[in-house]
Amino acid sequence: MGTFHSKLKNAGSLIIYVPAFQVLYSDLDEKFGHFRRYQKSDLLRKLKNSGFEVTKSRYSDSIGFFAWLFIKIKGYSPEKSKEKSMGIYDKYAFPLSKLLDALGCKFLFGKNLLVYAQKSKSSLFM
Repeated sequence: MGTFHSKLKNAGSLIIYVPAFQVLYSDLDEKFGHFRRYQKSDLLRKLKNSGFEVTKSRYSDSIGFFAWLFIKIKGYSPEKSKEKSMGIYDKYAFPLSKLLDALGCKFLFGKNLLVYAQKSKSSLFM
C-alpha cells in the first residue's frame, strides 16, 4: 500500500476492487489470475497503516458470494463449465444481486470488495 501512497499526489484518491473472502478461494480464482481474496478488515487496516483515509467501503455481488461458494464446493472444471452458464448468470442473477446490494447486502457480504480511499493530508508518509 505504501507504493500506492507514494505515487499519489496529496489528497489523491485510490479505488480498489478486489475479490473478497478468502474462504471462497477456488480453482476459478486461479484461472482468473487471483492470488488471494481479501478480508475487509485486513484491507482497511493496511490502508490506514499506509497513510490512507478510507472514505467508503462495501461488498458487491451478494449472490455471487453463494455462486462462488458453490463453485468452490463442487469444483471448477473448464470442460464442464460453459460460457453459456456465465452468460445466464450475468443476464439474470447479477441484476438481482445488484438489487440485493442496494437493499443493504453490500454491507454484509459479496463476492468482491470495493474500497475508496484518499491519501491522508496528515500522513507520515507524505
